[in-house]
Parts: sequence; structure tokens; C-alpha cells
Amino acid sequence: MAEEPYKVVDFGIERPLGECLALVARRYQRELSGFLTRRAIHGLRWPLLQAIQVCPGCTQHQLSDQVGFSEATTGYALKALERRGLVFRRSRSEAREADAVFLSDEGRSVVSQTRRFLDAFDARFFAALGLSSDEQDRLGVLLSKMSRRGPAG
Repeated sequence: MAEEPYKVVDFGIERPLGECLALVARRYQRELSGFLTRRAIHGLRWPLLQAIQVCPGCTQHQLSDQVGFSEATTGYALKALERRGLVFRRSRSEAREADAVFLSDEGRSVVSQTRRFLDAFDARFFAALGLSSDEQDRLGVLLSKMSRRGPAG
């Protein structure tokens, strides 16, 4: 006999664990989106800034693969970041290779400031959910483990 999947009782409704995870993720994303928008870093731009920080000199194609956006979407977001002076492109060679993308000094500053804001945001968000610091650490370990594995087949 198959084992019954774990369920969470929320407001008297039994929910599968995955559904609860999705609900919390949507709530987090909604709160985070408002938080970043108030700092003029709209949706797709933050993952790109993080990717460029981790991989300075990556091409638009490599960045698209890293963040999971189409190349067109990545190109549009990069142009917006260039207009704000947060990133710049440098030709890789005379052989017409794709341009390398880098954070400007202003871009590095924005990433550093935003990371500090996000750390504080996370602490407030999860504290508001009633998670202790220890529980937040355990959740981080579990989510990290989950993100390294593909879905069960």
C-alpha cells in the first residue's frame, strides 16, 4: 500500500506539502517584487545583476542560460540596466564574438546594497511567518538540498 503524502492543515484545509510550498513562494514573490520595485529594480533585472556578479564577462547567451530567460528577454533587461549605468558590454575580440557583460561600479554598489536589503527583508518575512532563526536556517538547508535535485520521475 502506498504511503499517504504528507499534508499540512491550514485554516482547516488539508493541503499537500508542495501546494503549501507554492503558496509561500507566491506570497514571498509578491512581497519581494514590491520591495524591489520600490528600489527601481524591476522583476527580471535582479536575477541578471546577481548572475553578472557571479559570472563577470559572461555573454548574453550564457546569462540567459544561467537565469532561465529567453535571449530576447535577457537582451531587453540588459539594455535597461545599461541605460541605468549598472552594466556595460565589452567586445571579447575582433573575431565578432559575443560581447562580455560586466557590472559597473554603480552596478556593484546597487547589488551590494540590494543584497543587504534582501537579507533584512528575508529576516522580516520569515519572522512574520513565525519561523525562529534556527528554523530559518533548517529551511535554508532543506531548500538548498531540494534545489540541487530534479523532480522525482
